[in-house]
Amino acid sequence: MAFFFIVSILLLFFYLIGNYQDFLDSTQIFLLSLLHVSLGLQLACGVWLAGFLVYRNKHEHRRSLLRWILLILSFVCCAGLLVALSYVQQWLQS
Repeated sequence: MAFFFIVSILLLFFYLIGNYQDFLDSTQIFLLSLLHVSLGLQLACGVWLAGFLVYRNKHEHRRSLLRWILLILSFVCCAGLLVALSYVQQWLQS
């Protein structure tokens, strides 16, 4: 999840820098589509990690509260970015 988070941050950074420098629209749309894919993969990895944490908590009989908090925080941030990204993509298509 950390890998996809870093990739998402880099793509968002490149998109913002591209907007400031007036890059081509096709490049910006490509960056947004890559950001959409990386956020989707981050959510998929988060679901897998949640299942892994449930399995690990059940078999090791110990709670990992910090990992759950970080996982929930990651889900909320990723879902928020996906919603904002869908609004931006709809705005660019119109």
